[in-house]
Amino acid sequence: MLFLEMMKGAENKGMLAVQSIRNTQMVSIFNASIAIFLNTALTALTNNSYNASLLLNTTFLDPNPKKVSLYCSASFLLLSCFFCSSMALAFFMDANFLLTALSFEYSSSFRYSKVVLERGNLFALIGNRLLWVTFPLLLWMLVPCRQYYHRWP
Repeated sequence: MLFLEMMKGAENKGMLAVQSIRNTQMVSIFNASIAIFLNTALTALTNNSYNASLLLNTTFLDPNPKKVSLYCSASFLLLSCFFCSSMALAFFMDANFLLTALSFEYSSSFRYSKVVLERGNLFALIGNRLLWVTFPLLLWMLVPCRQYYHRWP
């Protein structure tokens, strides 16, 4: 792993490795925050869709079962993204502690640090991909259907 190889060198390389891990931590925090914000907004939209569709007669707040299932699938993807990003953050904090506190003379601690860092990177990657899969789904759900465009001149 690149971070662990960088930690073995000079003190400047160790600082670079820790800063790289912290940058990845910030991305995981940002992904988790965006996911929980979008899930809250989607939940509020779904909750108000029944009342608003009766009053406003809008197209994207139609409470049919197909749209409710799309809302639920997007919410599941966002919650999965939040879980994966939170787990990545936990693994990165553990790896950051292990890399800065332990010496590399012990091979077992080096192997454990490598496993923890790889798991953190895996969870961060999965969380990032889940968030990017959810964006097109949300855009597809919230844009009006093409069948309503024929009324416009």
